[in-house]
Amino acid sequence: TLVAFIGCASSSGHPPVKSAPTVGLAASSNSIAAGQAVTLTWQSTNATSVTLTATGSDGSTRSISTNSQLNGSTQDKPAVTTTYSATASGPGGNSSPQQVQVAVAAQPKLPTLVFSANSNSIVKGDTVTLSCQLTDATSISITAVGADGVTRQISTAANPATDQPAENTTYTAVATGPGGSAPPQTVSVAVVLGAP
Repeated sequence: TLVAFIGCASSSGHPPVKSAPTVGLAASSNSIAAGQAVTLTWQSTNATSVTLTATGSDGSTRSISTNSQLNGSTQDKPAVTTTYSATASGPGGNSSPQQVQVAVAAQPKLPTLVFSANSNSIVKGDTVTLSCQLTDATSISITAVGADGVTRQISTAANPATDQPAENTTYTAVATGPGGSAPPQTVSVAVVLGAP
C-alpha cells in the first residue's frame, strides 16, 4: 500500500521593514544682528515631507515653508532669538526633531537729545550756557551759525558748554550713538547791546 502525504508549505514571512526617516538641519550663522537674514539648510532620507517650525524667545511659533523640498534651503529674518526645528515624515514614521538656535542681537536704540540754552537773549559780552540731555549717545556736536553766516564748532568737552557770541546766533546740536543720529535740535540766542 502506497500512502502519499501531500502537505502545504507554510510561510511565516513578514512584510519588509520600512526605514525610519532622518533629517539634518543647519543654519548659516548662530548669531545675527536684528534685521539680518539667516539661511536654513536641511537634508532628509527615507522621507516624503519635511516640516520646519520657528519658536521665538517671545513664545511665538511660526511655520517655515520648505516648498515641498526634501533637501533644500530657505531664508528667514527672525526679529528675536529663535529656535528652528526640522522633522521628516515618511512611510517609516517620523524622524526625531533636529534643532538649531539663532541668537538675534538687539537693534541699538536711536539716541535722544534735549538741547537748550539758559537764555534766548543776552547782552553782548555775556556768556550763554548750552545744555544737552542725552540717552544712548556716544558723542555730541554743536555748531554755531552767526548772523553774518560764519559757522563755528562749539567745544563739547564739558556739558553744559558755553559760548560768548558777538551777534545773533543759532546753535545746532546733533547726538550720535550706535543706533544712529538723533534729529538735530536748534536754539537761537539774540545778542543785544548793553546800556551805554
